[in-house]
Amino acid sequence: MKLEDASPGFFEFLEFLGEMIELKGWSGYNGELDTKLGTSGTHSLYTSYCGYEIMFHVAPFLPWRDNDPQQLGRKVRIGNDHLVIVYQEGDLLYDPTSLRSKQTHVICIVKPTDDLYWVNFFARASVPPFPPAWRFPVRLEKNRVSRDRLLEKCINGIKAMYGMPRFQTKLESYRRKMLWDVYGKSIANSHYVQRMGCPL
Repeated sequence: MKLEDASPGFFEFLEFLGEMIELKGWSGYNGELDTKLGTSGTHSLYTSYCGYEIMFHVAPFLPWRDNDPQQLGRKVRIGNDHLVIVYQEGDLLYDPTSLRSKQTHVICIVKPTDDLYWVNFFARASVPPFPPAWRFPVRLEKNRVSRDRLLEKCINGIKAMYGMPRFQTKLESYRRKMLWDVYGKSIANSHYVQRMGCPL
């Protein structure tokens, strides 16, 4: 879907979630979006909740390529997200199994009505249950309290996924690499200081 084809309800949902920001020159958390050259589009959606900074990958904001019928650039970006929110208008039911990404483990489906959002969560069987405990579908009013409830559920879904053994191994490997990088830089800097004849 191109940005110009998005409905007023879609933009209302974006306002519910966060604030639209211009990517170029953005100095906060960028969610691996390009804030210099514009290769990720011109704008995105950002918010924060309880110390977590969140940069959404909004499909219609990502560049549209007329010569790419499958829009692979968008698919790669969204397909690498561990949690995906699907905003769905109309009567057609969304099939969570239609998202064939190995990286996506939690899907949140949001369906608007006049004054409410109906919300369903689906997770891979390997993802342990995560709070808060909801009886689906959940009805959320279009206000800040409901937005916070939705963000809390999404964040806890990602944290539950990271608690899986597969991701624990990856996280430990990543932390080990980062520690070695820091150690290596500190050693390099200390040698440099010593060569300059400065006390450590």
